[in-house]
Amino acid sequence: MNVHWAVRRWEVDTTGPTALAVYYHLHKNNPNGNGTSAIILQNGQPLDSITVAGNDQTGLTRRFFLDARPGDQIEVALTPRGADGSDHDGSDSSSFWMAINPALPANPTQPDGMPFMSLIDNDGDGLPDQWERENFGNLDEGANDDPNGNGFDNLADLVLGFDPAHPGPAGTLTVDGGNLTELGVPRTDVRALPDAVDFSVLYSRRSDLEDLGLLIMVEFSHDMTPGSWFAGSDPGTVIGTAPGLEVLKIGYPFFLPNGRKARFWRIVVTKA
Repeated sequence: MNVHWAVRRWEVDTTGPTALAVYYHLHKNNPNGNGTSAIILQNGQPLDSITVAGNDQTGLTRRFFLDARPGDQIEVALTPRGADGSDHDGSDSSSFWMAINPALPANPTQPDGMPFMSLIDNDGDGLPDQWERENFGNLDEGANDDPNGNGFDNLADLVLGFDPAHPGPAGTLTVDGGNLTELGVPRTDVRALPDAVDFSVLYSRRSDLEDLGLLIMVEFSHDMTPGSWFAGSDPGTVIGTAPGLEVLKIGYPFFLPNGRKARFWRIVVTKA
């Protein structure tokens, strides 16, 4: 069976990379059939969608945020995919539209409830411009600066979920029942087991690190000398979450590849 889509397309004509708010709407004109769907695509890749029932003449309007570059193609496609997942709408006549606005609201949130963080870094300082504006009101800070004097530079504050404009966090990183109840600096966790002692490293991180193009790893050393650091083999386990954050537990290796005991650890952030 051939499935036909109706498509509206806009080619990004901005002078440089920019974050965009995409508004789109779908409703049925003829109140019959299984319903239809509208899909937002960027350069042919589906990003978001809505589906209305066959009798829904009011329809849905939705807002989705994305980063775009000049020449990108932003599309909204109307498809016969109904609420039951089939492509047999059986009733033509649906109306749909798309509107794009480069002005983002304060604290933009995606339809799934997750905060939207634009990755655009037009000033090239290693920090997303949106994050700088939200936290400092300007683009004057760099990735290696530490304006709050908490011992973590701005990039570390971004990755660990700390507030870069205020000192802290001063508490102890705490997880209770799978929930992050207190944000704190990364720490060593020691627990007595029936026949052993469990050593691990606990740290918080943003849950959208992969989207930000950043990697975080824990390295271990015997004496902290250059060349003595080794990445741990444990990929980590998420043991707690909070909105936009998660807490990872990394097993502490007692011995390093060079045969020495692991005595120190550090967190390293790199570009993906």
